[in-house]
Amino acid sequence: MLLKDVKLAFDLELDGDDNLKNNKIIKLLANKDNHHKLKALTNKYIKDVNDTSMCLYSGQLAGQQNNTVSWSAVNVKNSIYLCSDNTECGWIGTGDHDLKFPASVDAFHDHFSELLKKIVTFMIPHHGSRYNFSPKAINWIYPTLFFVNCPSSNVNHPHKDTIKTTASFGRPMVRVQESNVSALREEITLRIPASEGCDLGPENIYIGVYEFAIPPLVPMKLL
Repeated sequence: MLLKDVKLAFDLELDGDDNLKNNKIIKLLANKDNHHKLKALTNKYIKDVNDTSMCLYSGQLAGQQNNTVSWSAVNVKNSIYLCSDNTECGWIGTGDHDLKFPASVDAFHDHFSELLKKIVTFMIPHHGSRYNFSPKAINWIYPTLFFVNCPSSNVNHPHKDTIKTTASFGRPMVRVQESNVSALREEITLRIPASEGCDLGPENIYIGVYEFAIPPLVPMKLL
């Protein structure tokens, strides 16, 4: 999408520094009345909306000192309870990203190269479609569990080839659906060094919680 088209469609002035531009665009996106205009602009330049999908990593940064006290994951439907202590933790969501073709898989590995070994939870892209996933996508990644968000009405997702691929790693794959018992809940306890001058002692303990369900999909939050 060209910036000039956005400016014309919304009579928007995008002068000034980047922060000012970003704030204007955020306000534009927050207005639901603008969504049909944005959709029309998107359709003009992008034929497949999946091409705009992003990957999101949440967890320790590359080179960051390990400060994880414990990690656990619970899925009632599949009787899954996993936990570990003193481990590096990271979660990655892949949306509808293309992890099928070698070039896109290589680009994914190059971009997240320093974080791959930290990933404990890996979201399979596009509801587990075989057209968005290949075994090479999870080479050099050793997640503790895989999950896919997929409505129960979709009988073709996740695909049997995708299930076989994740099973070959000896790791469970959780299928998150509409029922509460299918929800995946993760907790990560972190030990964070207290800032200078803080009266709370040498360390602060934070508990981060992930909750995945349809609906809603809730990102990590601190308790």
